[in-house]
Order: sequence, then C-alpha cells, then structure tokens
Amino acid sequence: MFPGLSLCRIQHRISSQMSVSTTCTRDSADLTSQCKLKQKAIKTLVLHVISSRFVLFLVQLIFNSFDFSTDAFKGIEEPDDSVFRLLRGFVRWDSIQFLHIARHGYVYEHSLAFFPLFPTLLRTGADVISIISSGVFSPSSNVILSGFFLNHVCFLISSLLIYSISSTITSSKKIASISVLLFSINPASIFFSSLYTESLYCCLTLLGIYVLISSSSFYIRLPLVTILFSAALLTRSNGLLNIGYVLFYEGLRSIRGQRNDRIVKQILNIGWYLARVSVVIIFVILSLRVHSVRQTNQYCTESKIALPESVAAFGIKENLTIIGTAVPWCSQFSIIYPPFFSSIQDRYWDVSLFGYWKIQKLPCFLMAAPVIIFTIYCTIRVLNRLLRNGVNWFIDSYGDSLPYALHSIALLIPALLIYNVEVYTRIIFSSSPFLYIELARILDENTPNIRVEHLAKPTIFPFVSYLLYRRDICCVISAYFFLFYFMGTVMHTSFLPFT
Repeated sequence: MFPGLSLCRIQHRISSQMSVSTTCTRDSADLTSQCKLKQKAIKTLVLHVISSRFVLFLVQLIFNSFDFSTDAFKGIEEPDDSVFRLLRGFVRWDSIQFLHIARHGYVYEHSLAFFPLFPTLLRTGADVISIISSGVFSPSSNVILSGFFLNHVCFLISSLLIYSISSTITSSKKIASISVLLFSINPASIFFSSLYTESLYCCLTLLGIYVLISSSSFYIRLPLVTILFSAALLTRSNGLLNIGYVLFYEGLRSIRGQRNDRIVKQILNIGWYLARVSVVIIFVILSLRVHSVRQTNQYCTESKIALPESVAAFGIKENLTIIGTAVPWCSQFSIIYPPFFSSIQDRYWDVSLFGYWKIQKLPCFLMAAPVIIFTIYCTIRVLNRLLRNGVNWFIDSYGDSLPYALHSIALLIPALLIYNVEVYTRIIFSSSPFLYIELARILDENTPNIRVEHLAKPTIFPFVSYLLYRRDICCVISAYFFLFYFMGTVMHTSFLPFT
C-alpha cells in the first residue's frame, strides 16, 4: 500500500516514560477528535448529495409533462401509471433504449450500440420489485423504479469514493469536500438520475481506482480491479480506457518498490509488472467478448427467433432491423469491440472521423466548449505542477492527478474528432474524478479564509452557491455548474436535446 501521512506523530526525543504516555494520550485524543470531525463532515456532505437529488427530482416533476421530441425512439407504447407519470422525466432519449432492452432484449439491431450490464441489472431489479409489490406496478414501471433506486445508490457511493480519492491525492479535507459538492451538482446531473449508465459506470470506475490506490495485497487488488473494470466495460464502451489506470498505478507501485534495487531485481520487477497487468487486460477484454459472441450468434444464424407480436409489429412499423434479419457486419472481425459496434455507430449515429464537423452541429460544439476548456486548463495545471515539484514528489503523491488528466485527454480527442462532441460533458463527469478534484483545487486556492467547517453553509447548495457572488474564476465555475444542473434537467426532462 502507498504509505500515507501519519495522523499521530510521537515526539522522538523525550525525557521520561511519563512524557511519552502524556504525549500519546494527547495525540490519541486529537486523533479521536479528528475522526469525529471527519464523520460529521462526511455526514453533512451525504445530506447535501441527497438534497441535490431531491431538488433535481422536483425540477423533473415540474417539467416532465412537456414533450418536444420529434423522431426519437419512443419504444413500444404501454399504459401509463402513477410511477411513470411521477418519473417519466427520467425516461427520455437513451433511457427508452435501456428500458426497451431490459424488457425485450436486443431484438432491434440499433440496440446493440448499448452495452448489456445496465439493462441486465434493470431487469433483475424489476423482477425483485415485482415480487415485493405483488405485481402492483406495470412491467415498465418496475424497470423504471429499479433504475431509479440503482442510480441513486450508485450516485451516493460515488460521492463517498470521490471524497476518499480526492483526500488521498491532495491530502486536503477541504478540497475533498469541495469535490463532493461539485459532484452533487455536476453539469451532467440529470443523467446520473435518469435511466442512463452514468451513475453505475461512475461507481464502478471510482471503485476500481480506489482499490488500486488503497489496497496493498496483490491477491485482493488485482482480482477486484479486474471484476470492477470488466463490469465498467460491460456498461460503457469507453470503459476500455480504465485499463490505463491499471497500467499507471501498478507501474507507479513497481517504481516505488524498486528505486534502490539492483538491476537484476529491477528487471524481474518489470517482468512481474507486465505479467500482472497483462492478466487484467486479457480478462477485461474477454468479458466483452462473451457479449459479442452471444449477440453475433443470435443475429448471424439462419434460425428465426420467435418474438412477441407487439415487438415484431413495432419493428415493422418503425422500419427497424429485427433480429433474424440479414445484417452486413456478420463477416466482419474485431479483436476488442464487437464486430457490430462500429458498424452500428456509423449507420445510426453518424460516428466517423470528422463526421460531426458540420455547420449545423456548431451549437453542439458551443455546448461542450466550457468543459473542453476546463479539461485543457486543468491538464496544463497538472503538468506545471509536475515540472515544478519534480519526479520524486510526483511518485510520492500517488501520481497526483496525472492519470486522470491523461484519461480525460484520451476521452476528449475522439470527442472532438469522431463522436458527438456534446456527449463529452456527461462522459467526462461520469468517467473520472479529474475535473472535480482540479476545479476544487482552484476553488480552494481562491478561498483561503474558508475552512472545512464553513462548507456546510448555506443549507441548500452550500459553498458553491456562495461563489456566485464573487467576481473571479470561482464565479465562472459555480455558474457553469448551476446553469447546466438546472438547464440540463429542464431540457432533458422536456425531451429537448442536451449533451
């Protein structure tokens, strides 16, 4: 395990055993006091995270009766009930795709663009709710409730993980607390509550990072990371980039352990490093291959699959490619991603190199501009810190935010060149703690007189709302978060395009 800072520092030069006992007693009392303060701070942060979801739910409830959609996929119509009317603002755009997959499986070709873990969990949770409620709710409402509970539990866990990771990286409880406050009202907030993969994916990724930086045992660390990052890849396609965290942190661990070793032992350590990361990479990729083989077999065999009449009729009515129909990608080969993935992305979403560079897409680039600027600016700050403090500081500080910066740039480049650029907003805020930590650093630097205990004020949207009254970069950051938190919720729940 990476060595941390000791919370109890005993003086080395003492005159008697009595002074040792007194010092330890005093330090023990200080440690107990610090633990109580930490618990109180975390409890306060959790309450603010929950309140941010409640406010978002109320905004959704007000605007979910509006429907400005045009040709978006609506799925098979089912009778409304009280659950749907209460939560329908969370069932827009891609949420309908996940709802349909959870109910009927991958029966339409375009559904294959959505990875399987989230709809599988939705269906499992829906089955449990159906049993508990004795079938009171409709099948679709069971799925919606399942997603609602799953996403909010994952969101709460993610907030605690951000606090832990941030405090480990920065050694600052204030920065860690601000990171959580920013997370609670992040610009992609509506997607963390809707039937989207954001909450689940964020939780799995942060859990993997937490295990990498906190667990000392190889036999615990790598199996857990393999499971978590495999699950993340089965949730979203960009989960493959999480392998970079394994390469980085395991490499950093090897460097820390062999700085004073002889050359032969260093070579052996390098070989051991390559062996263990290779095992993780192979198993993570294999998890996706299982899904790939299964769906390829179902779509590319000659046997017809019996479908419910309503599902088949809807597919014919909407001119959708139904399972059992000839598809062009059956003869294609792909090493990592399923053979159908790139073909479907290109055919249905125009995902290709410079495919999004069109005049009519300029508003989408403008919508993503703030988060792109923040990503580049924060990356420059990280690199400057590395150059200023040196390699030894970098190694001893868990790599600082460098792995998150590299990961964010790896997500940004294809967003600018290949896929829908506006999606980068929700991808970056659900894939990495990077912007939460680095923007929190900026807010901390510009509020030196504010201590951790002050962050709980005011009661609603603490600290961040106070920054709106300033005339510096703090105001810019908080205004961006608040604007997208509210505007994004209103637009998304009204079935208007937003990221």
